[in-house]
Amino acid sequence: MDIKINLLPPEILQQRQRLRRQKKILAAGLVILCFLVGVYAALHLAVLQARQEMARLQADQQALQKDMAAYRPYEQLQAQTNRLTGLYRTAMGTPPDYYKILEGIGLAIPPDVWLTDFQAAYQTGGAAGAPDAGGQPAAPKGEMVIRGNALNHAAVARWLTDLQQIPGLADIRCRFIDQADPASPYSRFEIKAVLSAGQGPSLSQGKAGGLP
Repeated sequence: MDIKINLLPPEILQQRQRLRRQKKILAAGLVILCFLVGVYAALHLAVLQARQEMARLQADQQALQKDMAAYRPYEQLQAQTNRLTGLYRTAMGTPPDYYKILEGIGLAIPPDVWLTDFQAAYQTGGAAGAPDAGGQPAAPKGEMVIRGNALNHAAVARWLTDLQQIPGLADIRCRFIDQADPASPYSRFEIKAVLSAGQGPSLSQGKAGGLP
């Protein structure tokens, strides 16, 4: 059995214990210092990258501003064109949207109604825009005339109800025409309606921003 006997004085033992504690504290401090230095280096690198990105964005912004300055005359020309287009449409009026009107008429035709004639006329400017008795410009005039045959009056009446829902048509009137052959099973009719002005898109809507 080994027995260890320390013959050193207590003062020396206490001094050695203090040195061991100091070494442990110094090692912990070095670890914390290394961690803080690493965090600082990472933050510094992030700041440098952010500054480089900001400088790149500023350079791109300056280049974009130069490009926009080159397009500014075209923007002014586009604005002037839109203004003149608005003045022209105010003076001449906008034609009806025939595409939507014809589409609505075609979708609403009952199966027991047949068309034999279709006429549409719309006047803008000229005689239609001449001042009236009060000195104000007269509204554009337009009229649509539809003629056809139907199996009965009820079919035409149902169709008239649907025609009233079509944008661009107003003041819809209908009359029945006497048949030359009284024995004919069909009823001839004539429908007249007033054409309203359409809403055409402006030139600036052709391309976003009015620039290529």
